[in-house]
Amino acid sequence: MKYKKIKKTMIGGVEYANCFECSRIFRFFEEPLCPDCLEADMLLLTKVKDAAHSNLNFTMTEVSNMVGVPVEKIRQYVEKEHLAMTPGFESEKLINCDYCDTPISIGKLCNPCKVLFLENMKKQTNEGKIPDKAAPPAPANLPSTMRRPKSRR
Repeated sequence: MKYKKIKKTMIGGVEYANCFECSRIFRFFEEPLCPDCLEADMLLLTKVKDAAHSNLNFTMTEVSNMVGVPVEKIRQYVEKEHLAMTPGFESEKLINCDYCDTPISIGKLCNPCKVLFLENMKKQTNEGKIPDKAAPPAPANLPSTMRRPKSRR
């Protein structure tokens, strides 16, 4: 199950959002889950990892049935690179590159598409299409009302 786009709100320079699982308001960092749901998700991930590594030939469906986690959730762990593909997982070929649709073992892009993506990003940054994070220098000819006063010694 993929997370739907969640609405975030800035209050006093801090981002808040509703938890995707329990709808509780929490301080947003990277995941759309509150600390309690994130902890529960990490425990679930540990169970999935243990089950998957107990027999590397288990498929996602078999691990799903053993642990009681939907296959889509296991797939999400693999896409986020929290869980590596095992030979059994690969036999189902449930994960494909988002760009070229070839079967992959982890993440969202295959290695050739990752390289292409990074080259394109670098090219766009160098051409000035994507601005750098550094702020531009202040103009030297600011009106006197906008200049900082000289400090007195």
